[in-house]
Amino acid sequence: MECREISELDEIPERQYEIHRQTVASARLDNIVAAMIGSSRTKANELITQGRVFINSEEKTSNSYRCPSDSVFSIRGHGKYRLTFDEGDITKKGPFKEKDKLYKQYHAIIDKLFDKLNLSASQKKLSNFKSNIGKEGNIYREREKLVRAYENMKNEIQTYENNLGFLTSSSKKGSNLVTEMNRKVEKLKADLELILKKIEIIDQSMSKE
Repeated sequence: MECREISELDEIPERQYEIHRQTVASARLDNIVAAMIGSSRTKANELITQGRVFINSEEKTSNSYRCPSDSVFSIRGHGKYRLTFDEGDITKKGPFKEKDKLYKQYHAIIDKLFDKLNLSASQKKLSNFKSNIGKEGNIYREREKLVRAYENMKNEIQTYENNLGFLTSSSKKGSNLVTEMNRKVEKLKADLELILKKIEIIDQSMSKE
């Protein structure tokens, strides 16, 4: 064996390591160990029960122990590892499932609020239109304008629905694009209903003349 004195700190060689990224079902100890050594959970459980797994210098013998991020593993016979992870590394069987559930609940509440706001806005627009009918020009011309808008909107909805039929059959369920297009179609249908009601108001006004 040969030894020599290191005179400068810069002479100390850098530690060599490799980065391996994996997705696991949860942060349980047996899942993490299996991923680290590239084996089955059965083999990982054997190492754990044999007392061959240490985290931050502490022996861990519970396969269900929840591993913290940024911890150092020592697995006898296999080497040392540093564990770091974020939510994206845990599949829906783990913490991400709860996050996804909360995300869906949040958007369900937001959608309900928007529905109420859209309804109130539509009622206000209709009330204003009814109050001002005939005050701002020829109601016949206004009716023609609304009919044209109605036909254009119907065609736009048909185009969106045709595209949605294609996307639904060729894209993953829950695609952001499909969701956004569905919202646009719902808004267009609400606007279409508002136009129809305006036309009805004009027709009622014309019948009284």
